[in-house]
Amino acid sequence: MTSASHLGITHLAVLADETGQISFVPNPKHFDAALGLLRRLSRRVSRRRGPDRRTGRTPSRRWVKDDAQRNRVHHRVANLRADAPTATGSTASATTWTSS
Repeated sequence: MTSASHLGITHLAVLADETGQISFVPNPKHFDAALGLLRRLSRRVSRRRGPDRRTGRTPSRRWVKDDAQRNRVHHRVANLRADAPTATGSTASATTWTSS
């Protein structure tokens, strides 16, 4: 029994078997929560006074602090996104995956 898979962003994976039945694997909850936090922190950073190369303006201390926090969460989201297909592999081990 073979199946095809597609890794995406809205759903972690879209699986289709040889009969044409399509099933969706949702994103893990911790991944969606981290994306929500990243969205919130990105809005916070955009409201602060950041650096400007053209005028030479230095960033505010709050911008520097919030930008560092946003970067940490951004790296966490990237690591969660990279780890999600590996973690899902154990749940889909009943079928053989062939990437397409």
